[in-house]
Amino acid sequence: MPISGSNGRKVNEMVKLRDAGFCNVKLFALYITVYAHLIEPQIWSSPVLYSLYRGIYFFHMPLFAFLSGLFLNSGAQCARQTRKGALLYVLAQGVYLLVRGDVVWHTPYWHLWYLLSLSFWAALGWLWHRAGCRFGWWILAVWILLGTLIGKNPEVGRKWSFSRSLVFLPYFWTGLLCRKGLPDKKWLGLLALAVAGLAVRFLAEEIRVVFLYQAAPYGENGPKLRLLCYLIGGLSVFGLLCLRPQKRFAITRAGADTLWPYILHAPMVRFLWDYGLHPLLLGLIPAIYLYILYKIRQWYAPMYGIVRKK
Repeated sequence: MPISGSNGRKVNEMVKLRDAGFCNVKLFALYITVYAHLIEPQIWSSPVLYSLYRGIYFFHMPLFAFLSGLFLNSGAQCARQTRKGALLYVLAQGVYLLVRGDVVWHTPYWHLWYLLSLSFWAALGWLWHRAGCRFGWWILAVWILLGTLIGKNPEVGRKWSFSRSLVFLPYFWTGLLCRKGLPDKKWLGLLALAVAGLAVRFLAEEIRVVFLYQAAPYGENGPKLRLLCYLIGGLSVFGLLCLRPQKRFAITRAGADTLWPYILHAPMVRFLWDYGLHPLLLGLIPAIYLYILYKIRQWYAPMYGIVRKK
């Protein structure tokens, strides 16, 4: 039942509405990201874990980048995201500069590259809105071309997260161009994931895990493999979004805000690496971690109203 009147407006200002389907997808993306990082030291001694890890890296960051663009609907939102991402990067990178001797200011520590790239993407989104939101799909073609060719420049790498910012930009930009009313036909999702899986199996065998980081120049690889990554990543993101559960589960609310859990998971992962836990046990740890953080955030975070698509 909708709330009307002045009291209703106040309640709506306090409660941030979130779509249940997208919350479920974001929670899934965060879970597999944490799990992939947990098993990382073991993938070199286990073909099964290597294949699982490699499969995750074909789509998990494209999915995050797409969703980050999808929810920026105005220039003002892009500007806020730019400031927020930059501030969080400065604070988090500053902490690691103090506690680790191998961190330099201009090269993001491990997972923090995403904050720097997100600020860069959102700033481009702000400029696009200021310019009237014109030629969006033509600009996307330019970003794909740039992301494909930039690997030929040996100077573009991890510094300032420049390589990743450009390579993953097309996914963010596609999200920026799309609206939240995305297809949810299950057969479309299964078909897209099947084609992506076949491409990974028969066309992408030579793509190594380190190439999927998209953080370094091509070297022995080339633009064709990056274009193949765009194809697989795009199909995977589309397929997962088509298959997103629209039901509001007990855990759905934990997917309303995933940025802080993403930032904070690194110390836990680094700590657990030393223990070499069984992969099945490691599968429980992200769930426990996300649940604990969710319960802590309930004490002070904004209220979220999770709505189900009709």
